[in-house]
Amino acid sequence: MERPLVVGLGEILWDMFPTGPQFGGAPANFACAAARQLGDTAMVEMVSAVGPDDLGTQAIAALAGQGVGNQCVQVGTLPTGQVLVSLDAKGLATYRFAEQQAWDEIRWDSDLERLARACQVVCFGTLAQRAHVSRATIEKFLAVAQQAFRLFDINIRQPYFSPEVALTGLRLANVVKLNEEELPVVGGFIGASGDWRAVAKQIRERFQLQYLAVTRGAEGAYLLSSEQEHFAAAPAIQVTSTVGAGDTYAAALVAGILAGRSIPEINQAAVILAANVCSA
Repeated sequence: MERPLVVGLGEILWDMFPTGPQFGGAPANFACAAARQLGDTAMVEMVSAVGPDDLGTQAIAALAGQGVGNQCVQVGTLPTGQVLVSLDAKGLATYRFAEQQAWDEIRWDSDLERLARACQVVCFGTLAQRAHVSRATIEKFLAVAQQAFRLFDINIRQPYFSPEVALTGLRLANVVKLNEEELPVVGGFIGASGDWRAVAKQIRERFQLQYLAVTRGAEGAYLLSSEQEHFAAAPAIQVTSTVGAGDTYAAALVAGILAGRSIPEINQAAVILAANVCSA
């Protein structure tokens, strides 16, 4: 059987921590986590853009080092993305993004069309849609990839988040992941009411999603389909940093779906893997 093709679609950037730069971008983190978890059972590719600079060269090398294909990582004229990251006492991150970065100009071409037609999974978010060029490319990719699991990992990064982008992404997706802060915001867009579980169910039903995941930090995560729901409690850990935990959960969600596992099996495994990232 041919190996499934999994795609990360969106920003590549370097998280500039006080301790030094770290390769990142939610879709890139997802792709790397998926490659680690799926190993030889799948092919993982990244769709993005980097600049003609040292950080761009290092980004492509970082992807290759994690087993992620980079044939659809374009080299543009804008600089490779950077974001200043600060962590609070609980390890929670805040971000300040530079403007006019390479990932703002991901351009549609025949290579992306072939990849969209061939993939079984594509993961995308909101940040890479802040500029019209990349947003148009992402929407085109998702429209072509109708046979795939289209995972919308909602990341609210102000001032680059809007109801329009969120609602369009929800309509184009069939799998959605969001966290406890994002859930009421998205629920408000559709007039959802009730407690957080009720809001999650209304979002899933409104957009006819195959799966909806809500990560709730130290509490755990909730995974919902049309047939079943499951809450997995997070293990007690000492949190070092939450950076990359949500992307690891998303990759585990995809791995479980591709393997045909049950909702409880998928969710429990994903929560444990995300916790491991937080305590590393």
